[in-house]
Amino acid sequence: MRSSTTNVCVLDNIPVNIQVSEVLKRLRLRSENKQVEAVVREVIELITPIARPKAIYKYAHIDTRNKNMLEIDGVGFVSHALRVFDGMQPVFPYVVTCGREIDEMELPSATTMKTYCLTVIKDMCKIAASSYLQDYLVKNYTLQQVSSVEPGHPQSWPLAQLKGLFSLLGNVENLIGVRLTDKFIMLPANSISGIFYQTATVIDRCSVCSSKTCQDRTSPYAPALLE
Repeated sequence: MRSSTTNVCVLDNIPVNIQVSEVLKRLRLRSENKQVEAVVREVIELITPIARPKAIYKYAHIDTRNKNMLEIDGVGFVSHALRVFDGMQPVFPYVVTCGREIDEMELPSATTMKTYCLTVIKDMCKIAASSYLQDYLVKNYTLQQVSSVEPGHPQSWPLAQLKGLFSLLGNVENLIGVRLTDKFIMLPANSISGIFYQTATVIDRCSVCSSKTCQDRTSPYAPALLE
């Protein structure tokens, strides 16, 4: 289902299709383990009728842009990572979540492995919802392709600016169940937020982050992209 108010749209019917093989791959097992595979199958069967990942986004334009600062619909942001934006193109502030339904579920006869599998699956639901939103934007707004910039590191885009991003989207907690705490943590934890933007070349989020300590880096920092 897609609902819309003043350019803010909610997607709350995102399909869930978690495969056993993908979960096992993320568990990084060194060898096949039939017992673990059985646990994974059980957890997938439990979450499939319950999980409802969601996304909220806004179609917007940049009001002003100046070096490390830009303003979207009257809300200002400051970050060198935001230099990737073309001031003439639309932008799409967003929040994506695995959903409260799966985040709050209790596993029957929970074990450490079951709980860990559920954690992995929650993350997979979040990633799948983000990909779904990305594809939805490309298709419905006739875009070539999109990349995303996300708050999360003091040297790239501080988490404190999530407050401004949430303000662009209205009451995010009521609309998709994601709450922003006083310390700028999103709950459910398996949620992600940022700004999608049209780009001729897909830019990996790590390419615009200057952090030297992140263990999850997938590509080298490329400051030339921000010039």
